[in-house]
Amino acid sequence: MKFLKLCLLFIIAATLTFCSDDQPIPDDMSETEEEMTDGDTTEDTESANQESTILEANLVSDGLVVEGATKIESALPQPNGAISFTIASNGSAIINEGFDIQFASAPDLNIAGAYLQITTTDGSAADAYYDIPSGSFNSFGDREVTLNKAAKARLMDVDQTIDIGFDTTIPAGQFCYTLCVYDDLGNISLPEEVCLTVENFGGNANLVGVWNMTTYQETYDGMTISAGIGETFCFDDQLLCNNGDFVAITECSSYELLRFTINADGSYSLEEEIIDSDIDYDQTVSSCMEIERPDTTYGYVSSGKWAYNQTQERIVFIEYSFTENDNGEIYSETFPLGEGEVLLDAPVVITSDSFTISESYGDGDTYSITFEN
Repeated sequence: MKFLKLCLLFIIAATLTFCSDDQPIPDDMSETEEEMTDGDTTEDTESANQESTILEANLVSDGLVVEGATKIESALPQPNGAISFTIASNGSAIINEGFDIQFASAPDLNIAGAYLQITTTDGSAADAYYDIPSGSFNSFGDREVTLNKAAKARLMDVDQTIDIGFDTTIPAGQFCYTLCVYDDLGNISLPEEVCLTVENFGGNANLVGVWNMTTYQETYDGMTISAGIGETFCFDDQLLCNNGDFVAITECSSYELLRFTINADGSYSLEEEIIDSDIDYDQTVSSCMEIERPDTTYGYVSSGKWAYNQTQERIVFIEYSFTENDNGEIYSETFPLGEGEVLLDAPVVITSDSFTISESYGDGDTYSITFEN
């Protein structure tokens, strides 16, 4: 399962439960029937029951698909703790798709690879672990992305991501994994353990419907913008000129359409249209004056599957096809099952006629988008 960053809006900033021996995954079915919303269905309850199942470690381990990795039948190598890393954020685990591990380390640390072992939520380890060479990692710096400013700041915390795939033998349920990184001198970090729930597609009947964006709000570096459909919002920034001075620029956009169609069978479609102001960056930094180009239009149509994490109250969209229209230049792509792109993974607040996706990046930087049907 791979990551996708979309236009100005979406950022992968999932923060799944971090488990230790005294911090087990919460039981997805701990709610009483009275606490469940009126829109919950029998299918939702069955899905939540499946997702609360504790998965056997070897079942999960044997069903992993990790490009370039070697599966080794033994316990994890003993760490010496001479190097360190931090798991920065984790995409949701999705049935038939898998999960991603995002981590950061010191810039001068030459990570040669990682060791990954699956465990149960009570700490019982699989019989084997995976040795994943650094050549199998993906670097965020290698990707062509266009992000809002808070998203750009957030990505600075993440160096690498490891794509962990699932085959069809792994069902919905709960498991944990232990990860260590190692360098080319033989140093091995202390392990970090993370627990995940493998989500079924769908999972909340209250999200089914046709939803149109009503409000987009973002706070970055102490500045807050808020806009609805057809309303222009702008960010001020500075560029470093060729002569060493800085020039102030203003970048503006407006959403003409942002619509999700969320279906009961776990599928979704997205329609998006944006008008952007355009800066000629080469001429701007050369002249140290803001040089504008004509406005551009951007369209995006996406389809795939969605999942709702009941315990974490998050919604995840997995994209299997898209068509992008960048000012008349059209590009389309499809992804097979097991290789879908994460379009969006974020907390969601649901009411009877709206839902709001939001995220906080720290230091007061936030975004939220509200949709109504």
